[in-house]
Amino acid sequence: MFKTPEGKEIFVVDGHTHFWDGSPENQKNIHGKQFIECFYGYHNALSPKEQLWPKDKFEKYSADQLYHDLFIDGPDDVAIVQSTYLKDFYKNGFNTIERNFEVAKRYPERFIVNGAFDPRDGEKALEYLHFLKETYNVKGVKMYTAEWNGASRGWKLTDPAAYKCFDSARSSASRTSMSIRVRPSRP
Repeated sequence: MFKTPEGKEIFVVDGHTHFWDGSPENQKNIHGKQFIECFYGYHNALSPKEQLWPKDKFEKYSADQLYHDLFIDGPDDVAIVQSTYLKDFYKNGFNTIERNFEVAKRYPERFIVNGAFDPRDGEKALEYLHFLKETYNVKGVKMYTAEWNGASRGWKLTDPAAYKCFDSARSSASRTSMSIRVRPSRP
């Protein structure tokens, strides 16, 4: 719990966390290397000096370290782990539903797992949304519009294929949230 200077306790739900593997062993190509190096550059440029991590820790985060940073050293009470697959960059994906589900099984009282979908997959995307709910009981989905998918270098929220996925996700009574991560991905 977060405690204000006045002593008031506030329950904290961290709505955007990631449990990734950007390690050299998992990098599929130069893009995986560049992706994690870009993130690490932000970390080095923007973090206070006393909170800088060594590169190997940053590249592949352990479940124990994630738990410690969020719930022991940090103020979180519950964290939502957002899935970002990046399978065109990483052999086993960057931050997959499977990896997130494992940490949530280990600490069930602390983590909520969100899935992800890619509307460019057409009908398979709709089937995948149902699979996520049935298999992982996801409470929400993350839309990462800059995800590469073969020759496609991203998608837009206004792409017609996306609407079917939005409707499918919205129509499930137990799927309550959609997290949108939009960044420029194509001209």
